[in-house]
This record gives sequence, C-alpha cells and structure tokens, in this order.
Amino acid sequence: MINDLYKSRSAASCIAAATNFFTSHFKEILRKLWAPVLTTAAAMGTLYTAAISSISPTLDLSVPPISLLLVMAAADILLMAGVFWLRAATATMVNNLPTIRNAKREFTMLLCMIAIIVIAIPFFAAPILFMGKSAEDIAAPTMVANVLGYMALVAVMAILLMMALIPCIVVYMKYMLTDTPLGTAIKSGYREGFHHWGKLFLVVLLLFIIRYAVSMLFSLPLCVLTFAQVMALEGEAYGDPTGLPSYMACMNFLVTFAVAAVLLMFLHTWTWFVAAYTYGAVSCEEQERKTLDNNQPEI
Repeated sequence: MINDLYKSRSAASCIAAATNFFTSHFKEILRKLWAPVLTTAAAMGTLYTAAISSISPTLDLSVPPISLLLVMAAADILLMAGVFWLRAATATMVNNLPTIRNAKREFTMLLCMIAIIVIAIPFFAAPILFMGKSAEDIAAPTMVANVLGYMALVAVMAILLMMALIPCIVVYMKYMLTDTPLGTAIKSGYREGFHHWGKLFLVVLLLFIIRYAVSMLFSLPLCVLTFAQVMALEGEAYGDPTGLPSYMACMNFLVTFAVAAVLLMFLHTWTWFVAAYTYGAVSCEEQERKTLDNNQPEI
C-alpha cells in the first residue's frame, strides 16, 4: 500500500510522509481498521466503567464483587485481543501479508518485551538491598537520603534503558514488515538502529510531544468526568448525598469509548505509520552506505 517506504528521509520528513499517507488514504484506513478500533475502544470503555464502579465511597481496599471482577477480566482479554488485531491489521496495510501472520509476530515481540522487563527488574530492585531494613534504619534521617538516592538511581537507569531501547524500533519494524527471522532482526536491526540513533531519538521525541498534546486535548472530557466522580466519592465519604445522575455508568462507557476510538484510529495508527517510514529511511540509508563501501576503491 505504501509505495515510497524505502527512501532516505530526515526525521521531520518521516513524520510528514506518514501524515500525508494517513490523510490521503484515510477512507481506506477507516474501512480496514474500524472493526479492531471499535473492539479495542469497547474493551477500554468497559474496563474503565468497571474500575470506577469498583471504588467505594470510603476508598477502602475491599475486594469488588465477583461479577465485577469477571467483567474486568473479560474486558482485559478483549482489550489485549483488540490491540493485537489493530496492530496486525495496520501492519497488513503496509506489508500486504496475512493479518494472522502479523498477529503471531506481534505476539513474539510482546514476549521479547516481557523478557526485557524481567531481565531489567533485578537491576532496578538491587539498590534496595543496600538500604536500611531495621526499624532504626527506617526511622533514621539517613533513610530519607537513601530513598532519594535510590529514586535518582532508578531514574538514571530508566533513562539509560529507554535510550538503549530506541534502536529496537528498527528491530520491531524489520521483523514485522519483512520475512527476517527474529534472531537476524534483533542482530542486524539493532545495529542499524544504533547507527541512526540520533534520527530515531528525534522521531521519538517529536512523537512524544505530538502524542502528549493530542492525547491531553482529546482526553479532556474523560478527565472532567473522572474528576467529577472523584469529588462525588469524596462527598459521599463525608456523608453527603451523591450528585451524580443515575446514567453515570453509561456516560462513563460512552465517553471512554469515544475518546479511545478517536485516539486509536488517529493517533495510534498514525504513529505506526511514522515508525514504518522511519524504518524505511534507515534501511535505505544503510543500503546506500553498504553500496558506497563496496564501491570504495582498494588502496
């Protein structure tokens, strides 16, 4: 579907090309992705409504009713399935391969991400071993300094981890858009991504700014709705009658569904296309570099 994917581009040009593709093919994108978008949005709406309903006015930690827990579990499963479906269908629009194939590869990448998290957890938890464990240590003034030092160390480690994961954009796209085996995609993709770390970082930074601004704008109705319910719960905790209408649960679902559908259709899909164009630019530049090296005269 994308004919000019493999072309040398700057970070800004990758975002511009993805935006132009998204706007010019929006009807086709909407026709192919409406089902997974609505499925995922419905799961999000159900999960948010159930989560809000499970909060008691006294804000205690009592276990919600089993029926509510079952609804939340079903919504979680539907949400995960919808996300896989959406990402696989989006990939199909780029590589023209079966959605099932793309979903399987998406699941493989999820397992890889879980493995990275499992490996990283001990490194983040290790500094706790050096903190005081006795009551005297916890009450001591030095405990505050230890906690602040631990938080600073975790923040630095998190930043370094995110910087190390930036080249994984190329790994992910190489594995999703081509028939490259996982091991080869990790090895060659990470190396290529590392060579173009600056471009990838700039793309991620611009995407973060744009996504944050757009998400905050479209999430305002949901934020207002949540704030109103929190204030109502606080009033109920002091014995005041609730001022919420009886159809609040329905409103929760509809607002969350609408916000999620808009963000998934526009923001999530557009971000995937930006990543695809960025991968195409990196691959093209790597191929040009290899061609130049092969044509270099021997001395």
